[in-house]
Amino acid sequence: MGEAGLKQNLVMALPLLRACVDLAALSLKKEIHGYTIRNGIGPHSHLRSPLVDAYGRSGYFVNAQCVFETMSTRERDLVGWSSLISAYGLHGDAATALETFEQMEIAKVQLDGLPFLAVLKACSHAGLADEALGYLGRMHKDYGVEASSHHYSCVVDVLSRAGRLNKAYEVMKGMPMSTSCLIPIEKTNIQEEMRV
Repeated sequence: MGEAGLKQNLVMALPLLRACVDLAALSLKKEIHGYTIRNGIGPHSHLRSPLVDAYGRSGYFVNAQCVFETMSTRERDLVGWSSLISAYGLHGDAATALETFEQMEIAKVQLDGLPFLAVLKACSHAGLADEALGYLGRMHKDYGVEASSHHYSCVVDVLSRAGRLNKAYEVMKGMPMSTSCLIPIEKTNIQEEMRV
C-alpha cells in the first residue's frame, strides 16, 4: 500500500485483517498488526476485536489476550469477548473459555446470542454436557435471549457425544423450531425399507 502512494488508514487495514482471519498464516496477521502500529492505526477500537479474533483463531492466545487487555472496559464489546471465548474453546481450553464468560458477566456486558454460542461451542468441544444445559437454560431465564438452532445444535451435539441420547431427544422436542434445523433429514436404507 505504501509503495503505491496510498494513505494508510483504518478503512484499508480492517478489510486486510478480515481477509486473513480464516487463514492459518499467523505471520500475515502479525504483519498487519505491526503495520497498523507503525502507522498509528493500531490503537483504534474497531481494530482490536478483529485482532483478538484473528490471533485467537490461530491459537496464538498470548497475542489475543494482550490485545484484549489493551482494550478499555468500554471497548470490550461482545465481539471481543466472544472471540476470546471462542478461541479458548476451539483450541481445547474450555476452562478458560468458561472463566472468560464469567468475567464478561461480572463486567456487566449486555449479552446476546453471540457469547452464548461461543460458550456452548466450548462446552461441546470439551464434552461438558451439564454445563451446556446450564448455559442454555440461563440464556432466556437470566438474559432474555432466545436460543437459535445453532445454540440447540451445540447442546444436542454435546449430549449425544456424552451418550445422553434421551436428554438430547428431550432438548430437541422442547425446541421452538423444527428439528430439521438441526439434523438434515436424508433418506436411509431403513427409511426406504419402511416404505415397502
